[in-house]
Amino acid sequence: MISQLIKFFDRCSTRTVAVIAIALSILIGVLDLATGIEMHFLLIYLIPIFLGSWFVSQAVGVYLAIFSSLVWFVTDTLSGRVYSSPWIAYWNLLMGTGVFVVFAFTQAYLRIKLDEHANLASRDFLTGLPNGRAFYQLAAEEMSRAFGLEPMTLACIDVSGLQQVNERLGYPMGDQMVCAIAHTIRQNVARPDLVGRLTGTTF
Repeated sequence: MISQLIKFFDRCSTRTVAVIAIALSILIGVLDLATGIEMHFLLIYLIPIFLGSWFVSQAVGVYLAIFSSLVWFVTDTLSGRVYSSPWIAYWNLLMGTGVFVVFAFTQAYLRIKLDEHANLASRDFLTGLPNGRAFYQLAAEEMSRAFGLEPMTLACIDVSGLQQVNERLGYPMGDQMVCAIAHTIRQNVARPDLVGRLTGTTF
């Protein structure tokens, strides 16, 4: 179920996710108010903050952190909670906002790093093209999208003579040749995003 929710929010636009997160924060506040002062919902307020930070951006996550802390503060005030001193409520607001903001920064940072590692894992380090695993996934998605609707052409290009270039001119020259070939292929196909390097000499 969690994986399905993640896929759902990944498919949603950033605006939709932000609206859902705001509405969820307000709903949590309403439930918090309805249950009275004995039950604490502070941890649950992290859910909309997570949605904004993970699926939209760090800035939206921070805005949601501030908004959620204000919702919590209003709920806490309306619930009739009494403190020994008025400034304690504002201190709690400050501490709650700090925790929420740190959480938003942390989740956004983790998402950025996860995307970076996923991109590195799916790219050929030399040419920057999708590697074999990523290409097969892209090709399967494209075939599924276009199946029965439009013709498709799959071309496999195998480079010969690379070993001789490496032996005679050195590996740096061989790497430059591979990059030049990759660039040439991408410049001469209709969908450059569907070009991949399957093996060392196969595109």
